[in-house]
Amino acid sequence: MSSLNETKYPLSNTTYPEELVIDDVHTWLCKNYDSSGRLSALLDIADDLISEHWLVLLGELWTGFDDIGLHGYDLFWAIHERVPDMDSVIPG
Repeated sequence: MSSLNETKYPLSNTTYPEELVIDDVHTWLCKNYDSSGRLSALLDIADDLISEHWLVLLGELWTGFDDIGLHGYDLFWAIHERVPDMDSVIPG
């Protein structure tokens, strides 16, 4: 497994270049993580991406995640930090 910066320890204390585009991150996540690890990896890099890019990736990859329930708390707060009106994305 390799990180976007080709480090031995993916996603740990890594700053990603601003020029990364959604397609690059999408490809990297799909190449390096299976369906059970992809959401965790996306959550790990949430603070390194522009909020809108992270939300687009979440939407694009959503149907390919396994074990979403395991990450429910972290996922809720990651979305909450990036969306001003939670009712617009999570039905009540």
